[in-house]
Amino acid sequence: MNGDGVYWSYAPTVIDWAAAGFDKPVVIGELPANAADTGYTPAGLLNKLHSNCYGGAWAWSYDGVDGAGRWSDIAAAMKSFTSANAAEVRIVTRPAETLPPRAYLPLVVR
Repeated sequence: MNGDGVYWSYAPTVIDWAAAGFDKPVVIGELPANAADTGYTPAGLLNKLHSNCYGGAWAWSYDGVDGAGRWSDIAAAMKSFTSANAAEVRIVTRPAETLPPRAYLPLVVR
């Protein structure tokens, strides 16, 4: 992840959300599915990002197109993490009949 982790770093495993100065939730994109070169297991990496107050994470890659692993490398860790933190990560939907009405106004392009 970015930086050398000793003298400087933008790595979300080193710099937590508050120290980075963010004012909105931040999702970490394209972390290695096999946690390669992070010093963590896939489960440990997800837990570290969570403990550093990041809002989510996307693993790369689904299909194993490079050395960063594939979905099967992180699937069990993601499932375990989601179960352990369900109150925080579960997206709850409402039935359509409880949604407020909205008007759709098509944009006319000339």
